[in-house]
Amino acid sequence: MSVLHARRFESPIRALIIACLVAIIGACASTPEEEGKTAAELYGVAQESVRNGNWDLAIKNLRRVQARFPFDPYALQAHLDLISVHLQRRDAEQVVLEADRFIKENPRHARVDYAFYMRGLAYFPAEQFFLNSWFDVEQAAFDVTPASKSFQYLRRLVEAHPNSEYTPDARARMVWLQNLIARHELHVAKWYMRRGAFLAAAQRATDLLRDFPESDCQAEALELLVLAYRELGLTKLADDAQKVLALNFPDHKPTLTFKRRNERWMDWIKDIFS
Repeated sequence: MSVLHARRFESPIRALIIACLVAIIGACASTPEEEGKTAAELYGVAQESVRNGNWDLAIKNLRRVQARFPFDPYALQAHLDLISVHLQRRDAEQVVLEADRFIKENPRHARVDYAFYMRGLAYFPAEQFFLNSWFDVEQAAFDVTPASKSFQYLRRLVEAHPNSEYTPDARARMVWLQNLIARHELHVAKWYMRRGAFLAAAQRATDLLRDFPESDCQAEALELLVLAYRELGLTKLADDAQKVLALNFPDHKPTLTFKRRNERWMDWIKDIFS
């Protein structure tokens, strides 16, 4: 057999061998009671543990369905359920790992969009939303890396499956995430301004305006950019930014005030001797 033919058959044969080994191992690990169960019955046992919220047992039972009946439709459903269980456990890495595997192995499955959607939910910052709602915590001050990951995964769902039943919710979450990330960038830019790092502040504001053109803090970012440019002595750039602000947000009222570094020192000295 030529090298070309060998390579052609290598992948399917290898996959079949692996599947058979998995089935053998699963059968060896089964109890006598489970050996006589059908795929539907074994899946029912797994579902019972899911309904009871016993996540560790649910994972074990769902994996058993996959191992005992690797080519059965119940194995595919068990895989999807496994993704959901990992989400319930707030194990983002495992959610993405299992979802990626499902997408790779079943790219044309009717519910592959669900795997795309679950990847987006894996890193969705639900805890931060809770804190912000109940304790008035400024979310922009938190690390937004999970939010960025969530946004990217949700965008892949929207792009790959625009007609999915999960796409409307994904779009709504993306708007919220975009505003959250943009507010974080503005938060950092303000931090730089307060410390007199005007060039860094201007760069952050510029990146925000470019990367998040539909966010709800565009006007404030432009205002900050005007102030940063003026502090840097870049009068023309400051004037241009001011014109863009006035043209796009004519009703915007200035909200930002930053003192020069020497003025902040004077205030500090006055407080000492007052």
